[in-house]
Amino acid sequence: MKKTRNFFMTIVMAFVMLFAAFAPFVGVNKKQASALSPDYTAGSSDVIYYFCDLYPSIDYQTLMDTYHANEVILDRQPVNEQEFAALVNTGYFLGFREGDVVVIDIKTFNTENSSVLNSLLGDLKINQGCTVILVTPDILSSSYGDIDAHYRSELHRLKNFLKNTIKYIDGNNPNGLQGVQILIDGNFVHADAYSSQDMQYLCGVSPFVCTLLDVFCDYLCVSSYDAVIEDLTDFSLKLLVDVGNDTYLDILTGSNYSENSLELSNTYAI
Repeated sequence: MKKTRNFFMTIVMAFVMLFAAFAPFVGVNKKQASALSPDYTAGSSDVIYYFCDLYPSIDYQTLMDTYHANEVILDRQPVNEQEFAALVNTGYFLGFREGDVVVIDIKTFNTENSSVLNSLLGDLKINQGCTVILVTPDILSSSYGDIDAHYRSELHRLKNFLKNTIKYIDGNNPNGLQGVQILIDGNFVHADAYSSQDMQYLCGVSPFVCTLLDVFCDYLCVSSYDAVIEDLTDFSLKLLVDVGNDTYLDILTGSNYSENSLELSNTYAI
């Protein structure tokens, strides 16, 4: 029991680091809100509703200057694609009024050709009459619904966090990256990829995995995913995704590990 408590305390402390690195911009009302929540007042011309699954990309002043608002209700929900779809399908985004400004900021899954996202955008724009701003890691394409503005998130804050995390791990272990285990929140990796060892596919459905490998490529001075995977495997480094049922999948090798089989030494969580 003590081992399990210590294991999850490590994860909790890592999440504290993550949230500190992605602290919301100054001046934002940070109450949890939903379109049906009293924290958000539908029909108020000076309030912006900002939904994000990781952290907000558009800074407060840009929103203020562009949309002439004086308050932003930030609704951060750490959801994966399936959980986001459940929110949409159960009416989480109902209750806006014509003219409301709504920002949908998605980072944890690839949004291109997402029928659920397109359905939401169409409902917000056409049925509810909102001004709709979309933020995604990918380039705007014709597959998106009718929106008023699109911002491309370059994931700079995530890249900086991962860069500093890898640097910290490498610099604070006697053996550097050798034998390190990095636990990754399952929300960051599409469930369809759990059985796939195709890293190109994995990166295509998970912007987080793609960003993490890019950072490792830069840090190890290699130019391809194949090369960085080879280097990380040589280090006996594991990238362990929490796939549920106390099971962790190493996306580098495809091997599964139970919680009890993991050693706590040299273990970090994102």
